[in-house]
Amino acid sequence: MPGQAAAAPAADAADDRSVMAFGNVELNNAKEGEDKNASEMVVARGYADVVRHRSDEERSSVYETLLDLEEKAKQAKRGKHSSREVSVPRINDVSAPGQGARAKQYLPFLQRGGKLLGLVESVSSGHRLKINVAKEGVTIAMAPSGVRAPQRPMPAMGGRPAAAGEPYGLEAYLWTREHFNQREVEIEIETADKGGTFLGSIVLPGAKPLSLGHALARLGLAKTQQFFDASRVKGGQELLAAIQAAKEARLKVWENWNPEDDVVEGEDDDE
Repeated sequence: MPGQAAAAPAADAADDRSVMAFGNVELNNAKEGEDKNASEMVVARGYADVVRHRSDEERSSVYETLLDLEEKAKQAKRGKHSSREVSVPRINDVSAPGQGARAKQYLPFLQRGGKLLGLVESVSSGHRLKINVAKEGVTIAMAPSGVRAPQRPMPAMGGRPAAAGEPYGLEAYLWTREHFNQREVEIEIETADKGGTFLGSIVLPGAKPLSLGHALARLGLAKTQQFFDASRVKGGQELLAAIQAAKEARLKVWENWNPEDDVVEGEDDDE
């Protein structure tokens, strides 16, 4: 039975805690004869140790196989069982707060790279992700251009007081985490803000590619950024159309939307 993380109770969701269920994770697209059990693959390559259990403890259904594979990995001196010194790939992490100046040094390289593959390491909010770009040897904070999801509730941390969050902030965060966390994505960098968060497109590839920014807009889980200019953002007109459709359907953050609100905002912009 494939293993998965159980849904976190509502009371714990705000501080990002979750209850874990343990099981076997297998690849669906493995061909006949190929390895498909993730635990077996990791142990066989010498990348992990097998946890020893007492006779009265629950254990994996492939526990004996894992022990056998671990012993073979030790004998073959694979991975961590090797006596050779392993060179660790150097990854520059510029995703943390206060890294704005360092992050912007990578902007020209990432812009010239065009469409790049990245791995989502974690999700900070509905629209902000931590992405590892292996080709460039850097880990960045990134958000889709032009949109902002509501802020999720945050616990007190590092001297910072707890924040209640905004309506639908937690829902936006959980949706993005479910669909994008630990997934390989295709990104295209357009610019970076003053804090060092890179802005551009974040797309989950596949038969039906899923754009993070456009998806949040369609679901009513994001609004356009202040001073948004569709002509300066790739796919800007489609983004505006998605926002407008969500408004008219009164979805989520637009549940109390009134067409007159847009008229008033437009008049203010002209002043």
